[in-house]
Amino acid sequence: INDVLVIILDQFFKLLEGVEKEELERAKIQLKSQMMMNLEVRPVMFEDLSRQVIGHGYRRKPQEYMEKIDSVTAEEIVRIAERMLSGRPLLVGYGDIGKLAKSSVVFMVCIGGCDMI
Repeated sequence: INDVLVIILDQFFKLLEGVEKEELERAKIQLKSQMMMNLEVRPVMFEDLSRQVIGHGYRRKPQEYMEKIDSVTAEEIVRIAERMLSGRPLLVGYGDIGKLAKSSVVFMVCIGGCDMI
């Protein structure tokens, strides 16, 4: 569990350095492909439809989501990462959390970077 925590934190800290254009484009293509493939599965399609009607009052067309994904910039990614890492971290566990890192350790990692663990 702690190894995964370190990897996730490390990836967030790397986002602060910026995202290469090619990496961002690959991520956009992957996200759009995954979305479209998921919409081919009927239970997922119905769940998506229900969620949208309940949340928005109408169903958004897949093209709307594609356009929103395409409009994301590298600068926005950095800004969001800065925002997510600016507050005091919160650690939540479920099940057997005996081996989970203490929140004070996570806090120190967030202050000093992932090299601390």
